[in-house]
Amino acid sequence: MEPRRLINSKNYKTVSSGNGYTLALDGDGNMYGWGKGPSSKFDSKIPFPIPTDLKISKIFAGPKHAACIDTSGDMYTWGTQKSGWFSGGGQLGHGEKENDIDRPKY
Repeated sequence: MEPRRLINSKNYKTVSSGNGYTLALDGDGNMYGWGKGPSSKFDSKIPFPIPTDLKISKIFAGPKHAACIDTSGDMYTWGTQKSGWFSGGGQLGHGEKENDIDRPKY
């Protein structure tokens, strides 16, 4: 297998891979994603910008959720809260049981 350059590749500074999807962060603090997951609306074969007004400094891709930390140190999460790990949902730390959150939420 030989590495290949991504379509729509940016000047990425870091990358994190989850279960079937990837997140990337460019030098300006913008996030991009591709693959399938962490929410039902996240499904693309090429990198697309993840809409947010935040300037991101770190990204994390989990099996069914993702997280990021902005330049102020605040953490945001998104993804699915459906899992067998905890009964009743709430795995994203927002204090609610909404099933899918498709963009970073504080």
